[in-house]
Amino acid sequence: MAKLGFASIVTAFVATLAIVGFTAEDASAGKPCATAKPETKFLADACKKGGQDEAKKAMKGFLKGYKKTNPTATCNSCHTKVGGAYPLKPDALQKAKDAGMK
Repeated sequence: MAKLGFASIVTAFVATLAIVGFTAEDASAGKPCATAKPETKFLADACKKGGQDEAKKAMKGFLKGYKKTNPTATCNSCHTKVGGAYPLKPDALQKAKDAGMK
């Protein structure tokens, strides 16, 4: 009887670890990108890698490099709102391509 109780405890512990592992993996994927189909490979790759958090990190890195040639550039240079779905200004895609984004 004691062996059965021990086996039950071990089984419950293993099941708990499995559930926590799957849940943690889903949480690390992050919030998906607001744009269903990113218009550049740069953003599509970032969205695929880690969702909105990864895309934001990639864009911050891109902006840092872009500021070397255009020091006045900010997130608001291309986005009408910084946050949420990060809506773009009409000329944002062209600005990004002109800056070297693929």
